[in-house]
Amino acid sequence: MSHETSQEPRWRRLPEERPRQIIEAALEIFGEHGLRESRLDDIARRAGLSKGTIYLYFPNKEELFREVVRSIIVARLERAEHELDATAGSTVTEQLRAYMRQWWAFLLTPTYATLYRLIVSELHRFPDLAQFYADEVVKRSHALVAGIVVRGVASGDFR
Repeated sequence: MSHETSQEPRWRRLPEERPRQIIEAALEIFGEHGLRESRLDDIARRAGLSKGTIYLYFPNKEELFREVVRSIIVARLERAEHELDATAGSTVTEQLRAYMRQWWAFLLTPTYATLYRLIVSELHRFPDLAQFYADEVVKRSHALVAGIVVRGVASGDFR
């Protein structure tokens, strides 16, 4: 049996997999070409889908970028928030250390490196996306750490 016939074509995969396929392809294309120069045609081709299929899930490139950020960074922040809730019995110092270790490990991943390059080099050209990033990522991550610090001060662990 040849290699080509042993794999199911991308377009026959389950429809619920398509948003993930599109997001993964978008991150790759955004990383290779930058946000401004990336085209939905290229993202569709990389995902093995038609450009029209992308429009079923994302109305434009900017919304697709938002979803890339949500699925990678915001999802990570949500997991951290849930983990903090789950470790409520731990000391605040332990919670802060655990969060910082996990966050730094995430910052060292190739996925985050790609997003960071895009954020630093291109978001100034997209004011709406810059505001989205400030609201969804920066404010949320600051609030998460601030909450830990406030609890630490209240418990006497921090001055």
